[in-house]
Amino acid sequence: MDIAGVLLVGGESRRFGRQKAFAHWKDKEFYQWSFEALNEETQNTVIISHPSLEEKLKTMYDQVYLDDLKYRGKGPLAGLYTGMKKIKANWYAILPCDTPNITGDVLAELKELRDERFDAIVPVIEEKKQPLIALYHKRTLPFIIENLEEGNLRMSSLLDSISVLFANNLKSPSSAFLNINDQDTYQKRRSF
Repeated sequence: MDIAGVLLVGGESRRFGRQKAFAHWKDKEFYQWSFEALNEETQNTVIISHPSLEEKLKTMYDQVYLDDLKYRGKGPLAGLYTGMKKIKANWYAILPCDTPNITGDVLAELKELRDERFDAIVPVIEEKKQPLIALYHKRTLPFIIENLEEGNLRMSSLLDSISVLFANNLKSPSSAFLNINDQDTYQKRRSF
């Protein structure tokens, strides 16, 4: 498979105050926007779920998994690891569940930038790296494992250990990368 999708529906949503994956944005729940974007631009998508959401997600999709037990609770790096172990592909498009403005166009743009010299394609939006809206080559798996084993759980630790193309000049609007972390942002932005 050329490219697979990994949707991260994890975390405890502490700042949001409830499970944000199922919060409504326009006419869909948060996670559905990312899932649809992945389905548009990948050949297969897996959902890596928080344990509290697994049962509900499995009523809608069959490829829903918890993080591998060895790394459960270790954040998005564990989710990417689990996605890579569950589905085989050359490249993996990763998205979080809390970017409801995301579209397949963003992923299509990243796919065009793939180059064998790079292990990952990571957007930079308004000077901020977006490692959870990115593409990772399968050869990053040993580096993911190494970081997990050493307790380096930040995505930035992974980026420091691989060859990354930081995409600064994407045509996609910065609003596509809007991340909703709290109720204040949610209430202000959902009417747009």
